[in-house]
Amino acid sequence: MTDRNRAAAGRVVALYLLLLAAATAIHLVITPFYQPDHDPDFTYWEAYDPFMMAGSLLVLVSAFLWKRSHDAALNGAADWRAYVEVNGLFYIGGVQTILLAWSWLMQVYGDPAQAQAVIWLLVDSVGVMLWLAAGRRLWREAASRS
Repeated sequence: MTDRNRAAAGRVVALYLLLLAAATAIHLVITPFYQPDHDPDFTYWEAYDPFMMAGSLLVLVSAFLWKRSHDAALNGAADWRAYVEVNGLFYIGGVQTILLAWSWLMQVYGDPAQAQAVIWLLVDSVGVMLWLAAGRRLWREAASRS
């Protein structure tokens, strides 16, 4: 894959993550205004969950690649900012992905009462920050390649 193709693919993934972050943040904030009775038959989030799972998996894979690259480049000199960034994205992304997968699968195939609202709020709000951080980083990397 050429640098130009990698840059284009990076921009597509970055745009997906940035739009996912914006849509999730907006929807998370406005949901109580148009769904005050918490209608259990409301299916927006059920339709949206696969897109969030895809975004979380993209963050996890990207963060793993960044972490692997960062760890391979360490020569005893520690760049703490880069270390915290790649490890934070990877490990927090892993926790968020596991919680999202568990909550989503419990909602669809298990007991929906087990998927508590507090966990969903945590998964959604942390997801927004992860998708935003990874999307921005991917966009910057794509811009430096082209």
